[in-house]
Formats: sequence, C-alpha cells, structure tokens
Amino acid sequence: MAPNVVPDSPFFAPSTPRRVIQVSTPGGTRRSVKKADPGAKEHKCGVAGATSNLVNAIIGAGIVGIPFAIKETGLVAGVVLVLLCAFLTERSLRLLIETAKHVDVPSYEMLFESCYGSAGFYFISVNMFIMAYGGCLSYLTIIKDTLPILCGVSKDDVGMARAILTVSTMAIILPISMQRDVADLAKTSQVSVLFQCAMVFILVIFSPVSESLERNGGLLNIASQSIIKGDTVFIGLGILSFAYVCQHSAFIVAGSLERPTKKRWGMTTSCALALCAVLEAACGLSGYLAFLDDTEGDILNNFLESGGHEKQQPTSHVDSCARQCSLFTR
Repeated sequence: MAPNVVPDSPFFAPSTPRRVIQVSTPGGTRRSVKKADPGAKEHKCGVAGATSNLVNAIIGAGIVGIPFAIKETGLVAGVVLVLLCAFLTERSLRLLIETAKHVDVPSYEMLFESCYGSAGFYFISVNMFIMAYGGCLSYLTIIKDTLPILCGVSKDDVGMARAILTVSTMAIILPISMQRDVADLAKTSQVSVLFQCAMVFILVIFSPVSESLERNGGLLNIASQSIIKGDTVFIGLGILSFAYVCQHSAFIVAGSLERPTKKRWGMTTSCALALCAVLEAACGLSGYLAFLDDTEGDILNNFLESGGHEKQQPTSHVDSCARQCSLFTR
C-alpha cells in the first residue's frame, strides 16, 4: 500500500510539517533543507482556540486606557472609532493572510521582503522586536506593581517585589513562553479571555455612571457636548489604533488553525474582533461616562482617587479586584 500523502493546505500552512522545506534569506535566495524531525506533527487548534489566541494578542491590560482615549476623541467620535478600528483591523488580518497565500510566503517578514526587498525584511523585523520587547516590559511592570501588593508586601520593599517578579516570571511566564506551538496556548488564552471579561464586568458594574449622568444632565446632554474634540481626536485615535495592533500575530495564529481555510480564518477574525470591540466599547463607555473630563490614562486610578469620602473602601476593592484580573490578561 502506498504511503499516505499529506495534501497542501487549502489556505495557509500545511497541517503536517514537510520532510523538506523551502527557506528564504533576506537577500531573496531560496533553498531546500531537511526538517530535523519529520515525524513530529505540529499541534493545531480549532476556531475557538485560535480566536482566544487572537483576542489575547489584541487585548491586554492596556484596555484600561480606552476610557481616556474616548475622553480625547469625544464620546460620539470615540464610539465610532472603536468600532471602525475593529472593522479595519479585521479586514487587514484577512488581507494579510490572503496576500501571503497569493505570493506563497509563510511569515510577516517574508511578506515585507517580497514587497520591499531586504530593506523591508529588516525594517519589519526591527519593528516587531520593538513591539514585542515593549509589551514584555510593560507586562512585567504590571506584575511588579500588582502581585507584591496582593501578596501583602509593602510598596517600600523593593527587594521583595523584585524577588516575586523574578520567581513568578521564571516559574510561570517562561515555561508558557517556551511552548513550541502557539496552539498549545489555546487553553491559557481562554482563561485569559475570561479574566478580561471579568475585569470589564467589574468596571461596568461598579463605575458610578448613574451618579455622573444625574450630575451632568443625562446621556443626551453629555453626548451633545462631546461629539468630537478636534484638538485631541488624533491622540485618542492613536491610543485606539495601538489597542488593536495584532498584525504581527496573524501568521502565527493562522498557521495554528486546523483546516486553515479562508472561511475558517474569517470566522476566527470576525469572532475575535467582535468580542474585542464589545469589551473595549463597554470599558470605554462606562469609564468615560463615570468620570468624564477627570478620566485618567489608567481608569483604575480613578477608583482610588474618587474615594475621598464614604466610597473609598468600595472603590479601593474595585481597583484591587480589577488589577487582580489584569494580571491574567496576557
């Protein structure tokens, strides 16, 4: 009986690694090399797992800055831009993968090389490194500022805070980051998405929106006075655009998808961006309507500052719970 032949993927990446693969250098030359372990199958995930990975690549602790972005753009313009950015991001993810399939390249870097030569390869590689490095630093900073407090460590005990950061990074984050296939992160990404939803739920439920609306004449009055802020709209647009940055993850997530057809990738991007738009709009609206022009860059800081009287204890608890959820949003 003839051996089974693994067919080419109908869309993006082969379901099983080939015995011989073709690689390209930044200079544009191509050569075939043997795979070190042809028997090892790449792990794949379904649409739900890929959607969770994509949502996790888009939404992190930075979602707490969306209310400030709406403050800068204006209420009406902010809601429109949240939805518009989600739509354009979804379209860009589809176009990236379809274009890569058309020119037969497997990565973001090689797609840039096919368009702009070696300069494009190095340019996008440097920018992807800066993006990933900055994200790592910001997340480690969040852990260092939050986890020691949850463990009962004083803010002045810098040495213990650094020790907790080191241990948590080496014991949890590093092993997760060393997974060979991104499909193996589907379960942890699903847990992360649950915590993201929980954090937004906490902010929506406990934000003093009703009190703010009563003081300022109702929703229609606020909306009529905050349609668009021409002086700062592009500041808010920059924040919202950055919140949806995930194109560098598109090829990894698409390659991890079982039966990666155009339809299934479209389902993944549509579900992921729809969920992201709902979460960011809910967080942005509840945060901005609660504090209006006093909205901070980190909405959680408003809960600490708004408790000057009888509400200090509850709002401090809201801040604590939301920050605990933010620890698990990456």
